[in-house]
Amino acid sequence: MEKFTKLLWDLQQESFEDYEFNDRIINEFLDVEKELIDKLKSEEAVSQDEIKYRNKLNKLASSIPPFLIEVYDIKNKLDKGYIQ
Repeated sequence: MEKFTKLLWDLQQESFEDYEFNDRIINEFLDVEKELIDKLKSEEAVSQDEIKYRNKLNKLASSIPPFLIEVYDIKNKLDKGYIQ
């Protein structure tokens, strides 16, 4: 959780327009998710902190208009073949 708090604190320290803040959150979410997908596909160990960080970012990114990102469980989507 410390990583998520640090990200929000860093963003609050900078002077951003709303769209810049939103872009940073979405880009961070996409980067973290890609890294997790790669780890899960290669059956590399993934810590609970990494999953929690991704889930927090997922919830935050899903609240950003135009609401293109839904809240979902990454492991379920990967198991069902929705994520390649």
